[in-house]
Amino acid sequence: MSGPAPGRAVVGALLVGALVLAYAAAVLTEPGQALDAGAFAGIRHWPVPLQDAAGLGRADLVVALALVVSLLGVLAVARRALREVATAVVVPLVAVPLALVLKEVLPRPLLGEYGYAWNTFPSGHTAVAAALLVAALGLVPPRLAGAYARALVGLVALAAGCSSYLTRAHRPSDVVGALLLVAVVALAVPGRRPARGWWLVAALGGLALALVAAAWWWPAAGPVVAWPVVSVLAASAALALAAGRRRGPAPRPAPRRRSPARS
Repeated sequence: MSGPAPGRAVVGALLVGALVLAYAAAVLTEPGQALDAGAFAGIRHWPVPLQDAAGLGRADLVVALALVVSLLGVLAVARRALREVATAVVVPLVAVPLALVLKEVLPRPLLGEYGYAWNTFPSGHTAVAAALLVAALGLVPPRLAGAYARALVGLVALAAGCSSYLTRAHRPSDVVGALLLVAVVALAVPGRRPARGWWLVAALGGLALALVAAAWWWPAAGPVVAWPVVSVLAASAALALAAGRRRGPAPRPAPRRRSPARS
């Protein structure tokens, strides 16, 4: 059983903590930089057609999501859901510029020849895709924004993040950081609350940490290939749960019963 969903403050604090930890561990420490850049070596174990598909997906996915969000926005305006439209556009307008600013201002110390010398945390491309997914989920009618829609958001976010990693455009930590950042922004938008299912995020996060440790102590093909994907999957699940539940209208009070008149 999933139990009740945790409060926004608790989830927000945990997501911010995970975001800070991902940056501090992967960017500010030499072991983190080495492991993060070393994940690129595991790409050679992926099938070449999958890598080619990742390249095409990275180029076209954001455009496709933008078209979907535009169509959903027009339909939302047509049904006079102007409040949903205004709420939906907040996440892209806040999360994407914030990701670009952080990528410019966050320091990346030179601790060795570990991939790109400049800072790429968080991934702007992944942030755009994730923010568009949150916007799309906010524009569909509430009856359609249920568990299946959240699962679809998580899967597409996973595809977007892995496409940046498999094409060597970004390190795994860049992708994880972008997804967590958008999740924090989405959770901060009024009218949303975290959905149930955070046990899954905790389990995936724990598995990702275990695979990271295994990749560091036993740098074989298995952990090197697995830990980036599981980490992105955990962050994608966090994004879907943070953004996927809207507050409905307040229930109307029940009408009072009139007591029978005394004769």
